[in-house]
Amino acid sequence: MSALPMMLLHLSSLASAAPDGTLSCGNLVAALTEYRAHAPFAIPLPSASQCKTLLAGKVLKMRIPNDVGGPVGALAMVVSPLSKEELWLGSADGEHSGEQAELITHDLPLRPGQMFRWYGFVDLPRPLSDRHFLIHTTINQAVEQATEGRVWSRHWRLEDDGKATMAPIVASGAVKGLDVEVFKEAVYLPLNYGAWLFVDLPDGRTLFAYHTAMSLGGDFPDGLVNRYTYFGLDRLTELVLAQAATARGHYRGTHALIMGGNGKPVPRYR
Repeated sequence: MSALPMMLLHLSSLASAAPDGTLSCGNLVAALTEYRAHAPFAIPLPSASQCKTLLAGKVLKMRIPNDVGGPVGALAMVVSPLSKEELWLGSADGEHSGEQAELITHDLPLRPGQMFRWYGFVDLPRPLSDRHFLIHTTINQAVEQATEGRVWSRHWRLEDDGKATMAPIVASGAVKGLDVEVFKEAVYLPLNYGAWLFVDLPDGRTLFAYHTAMSLGGDFPDGLVNRYTYFGLDRLTELVLAQAATARGHYRGTHALIMGGNGKPVPRYR
């Protein structure tokens, strides 16, 4: 059976209304189907039993096949009473931080359509090799426009030539705390990508989802890395929801503007 008939059968099997008539499994699947039509990375649709988990307000976690030939990825979804904008801010405000001793970060100039572009260096205890990466985050304006603003999403990718890009920057001394020889010895991540997703639902709530796939290469088995990522989804979701709950009190005054899923700055709260 081709992909389209399979999808239609799946939609029809989940389209029954919720008991209170406000939100159904069909609504969730329809929202994700809209997103998948413009998504850079494939994600699965939830089954009927998985939809029940979401409708109950619980976090749904899934392992998902990697669509670029790498390791298995991890996905978390939850339905939240917070707005799409609050959740976006909760996930994007301070997306990375160099305050942790083991993480060195350096921001790079943005290219058109990019929301973040930054380099990270992770100092690991010996005998493990240090890891580093250069990733950029891009707003998915195609899905925002196609859904008339109902869906906001952004995704990140690893820059394959990131080590070559960073070499002269590190040599210039611009990355504080990073020695040139240490930089040369570090292992550049072979794979790192994922996406954030925020969808307005018919009952006024928001479907929030996050998925990622990563390989650390070298002395780290991919299976171990992705098991760690999978089990960390609860903590990540909890953190985003907590930060989003403070957005109205925090994102105001002189707070730096954050670009939204429509490519425009999210207005500060008053």
